[in-house]
Amino acid sequence: MQALDEPAGVGSYFQVVAFPEVPAAEAADLAQTLVAKLVARGVVLAAPRGDELSPGYPPGPNAHEHTEPDFEPTRELSHNGLVVETKRSVFHAGQNGIELACRGCAVEFEPDPTTFGDRVGEWFDGDDDASFSCPVCGHRERLTDWDGPLPWVFGHLGLTFWNWPPLLPAFVRSLEDTIGHPARVVHGKL
Repeated sequence: MQALDEPAGVGSYFQVVAFPEVPAAEAADLAQTLVAKLVARGVVLAAPRGDELSPGYPPGPNAHEHTEPDFEPTRELSHNGLVVETKRSVFHAGQNGIELACRGCAVEFEPDPTTFGDRVGEWFDGDDDASFSCPVCGHRERLTDWDGPLPWVFGHLGLTFWNWPPLLPAFVRSLEDTIGHPARVVHGKL
């Protein structure tokens, strides 16, 4: 999705703070808790936009305190909101692809799209234990446990910050502390 005021050919960047350990039954309530805290801290405004081209909660007056500088150009973009997901989702890097690191042999690799895609389909169909094997050493892990330079995160709760500068680690930790679940951050581009 491209913002209306961006030059042609320039994509939108995003960061997802995903909470892979949040159970599906708790995702909506924990999302409300997070949004309430972000509104109270002035990170986002209380009313989400209803516009399909610029969805989510607009940045609040204190958003800049939780990102690397410079935030001001972000305020001028039409597509700069916070979108909250509370359903079974794969949070991925968009055009940046995927790159995993094996805990068994320490090799970093791009998984075979067909094999990995089949495992992702199993996870989407409800198999929380869907697993994937390293193509080098055969080390097998649950799909949700793989990590790497460009990981995909699987879960039921994610906060997507569109076109914001990089979020500060302390800000991400404060979100973890708010709901008592660890977060993983995915950076991407559409």
